[in-house]
Amino acid sequence: MVVVGFGLLAGLGGRDLSRGVLLALPTAWLIGGVAGMTWPVDAALSWLTTLSFGLVGAMIAANIRLSLPWGVGWAVLAGGLHGYINGATMAPGGADALALAGAVMLAFVLVTLAAAIVASLRAPWTRVVVRVAGSWMTAIAMLMVGWLARGGS
Repeated sequence: MVVVGFGLLAGLGGRDLSRGVLLALPTAWLIGGVAGMTWPVDAALSWLTTLSFGLVGAMIAANIRLSLPWGVGWAVLAGGLHGYINGATMAPGGADALALAGAVMLAFVLVTLAAAIVASLRAPWTRVVVRVAGSWMTAIAMLMVGWLARGGS
């Protein structure tokens, strides 16, 4: 969900931000995934992942235009975090580097498609639809926070 969210956010920010996020997010995911496979932890870090995609959804819904350094920085942080958790959960199951490479390629494809579609939108109402998708991401994150607070894992 965070990958699609960053694609939508980058697409709203235009071509330059889309290109920056397109390179930063999968690269950070790969580095985080290798670290997670090498040094896995037992914690799922559900709070951090939930807050990260909720924040991305809120930025989309609020139509926040990030500068290139801020957008790429957020993409690196989120990609590294989610990549680490992805790698850490793959390692105990016996997955190898090929599985991680597949996850990174999927992240690349999803962020590319989402950013390209949104960046090509010209009609104002279509950009509102993207912002509504961001509000849904935020709502899902809020529901997840409630579930986690009640003892979910």
